[in-house]
Amino acid sequence: MKLRHHLVLASVSLLFIACAGNGGSGGGSDPTAGNGGQKVVPAGYYDELMAQAIGDCSDIRNLRFQSLANLNVDQYGIGPDGKTLVVHILLNLRQDGTFRVTYSEERVINPDNDNLQFKPLFWKTIDGVWSLQDESLLILQNFGILTASENGGQKGAQLTIQVQIHDARLINYSLYLDKIETLIGPRGETPDQFCRYR
Repeated sequence: MKLRHHLVLASVSLLFIACAGNGGSGGGSDPTAGNGGQKVVPAGYYDELMAQAIGDCSDIRNLRFQSLANLNVDQYGIGPDGKTLVVHILLNLRQDGTFRVTYSEERVINPDNDNLQFKPLFWKTIDGVWSLQDESLLILQNFGILTASENGGQKGAQLTIQVQIHDARLINYSLYLDKIETLIGPRGETPDQFCRYR
């Protein structure tokens, strides 16, 4: 079951602004398909998914940052109280070969409301390094694998979590990550901090 919501990772106070044209579906199409069974990711595909500033410090009030996140409520189980359990991911891929994941397991507390609210159960920031494998898969060390995938013509990625971060039910769990805009910088900094220490 995948439900739409209007604010992602609300419980950890991250503001997401979905990129224009984002359909926010639960999955995407495979841009590598149609090559006789051999997957070839278009050149520069992952470059477009890297964390980056949108705007500049001359207009800091409108400065945003590109990240990857799941814009759907991705259910992975039911809690002892019968409430839906969901996982939220914010991923920053950096050009220097490192990444940061903000990982959150949460419980839906008002499932019948259009504006869903969540109670955090577990939250963690994960830093690591990434590498390309056969130019098709992006490996997130000690976390998971990204596969190139498009959503309504917008480039994104399918994430498969490969390790146990907290709840074991999320091992080998797959979810779609869209490009989004956020107020959180590539290393967790605010726009003011980003401009001050450049």
